Amino acid sequence: ISETARKKSFNFEVFNNFRILSGLKPLDYNWLTWFIGFTEGDGAILSNNLSKLNKTKSLRFILTQKEGKILYDIRDMLGFGEVKYYYPIKNSNGFYRLVVSDIKNILSLALMFNGNLVLHHRINQLSSWVIILKDKNLWDYGDCQNVSQGLRPTLKDSWFYRC
Repeated sequence: ISETARKKSFNFEVFNNFRILSGLKPLDYNWLTWFIGFTEGDGAILSNNLSKLNKTKSLRFILTQKEGKILYDIRDMLGFGEVKYYYPIKNSNGFYRLVVSDIKNILSLALMFNGNLVLHHRINQLSSWVIILKDKNLWDYGDCQNVSQGLRPTLKDSWFYRC
């Protein structure tokens, strides 16, 4: 299916405008579509209750890999996040984790993901982020673009592989 025949394609305009306003360079379309695919496969868009009494919510983004290089590259490209190594315990291997938990960078990721996700469970996770960001009066970007079938990447998109 050609780009013009698809109902919707990846759109990073709001995200890149937010980066510019934050003093960061806009990111390449192909890298962003690859990152979305990588995140949908190996990432976690998390929202947790920190305290049931005061209903505080924690938003976190996590990518986990056996090799650290790709996570350091992603951190450097995004301009934020922290990569940590977790040592082996008993019969498990060590692994690396990229973690983003500060609210400004969570907002940045939410803007990147909004309307650009393919998998329904990731769209649902993002919807939880948007609800919490709205509660904190940090989301002024309309509703989460909950595309009923998600985007449909093609073999020509970088969603499947890194160019």
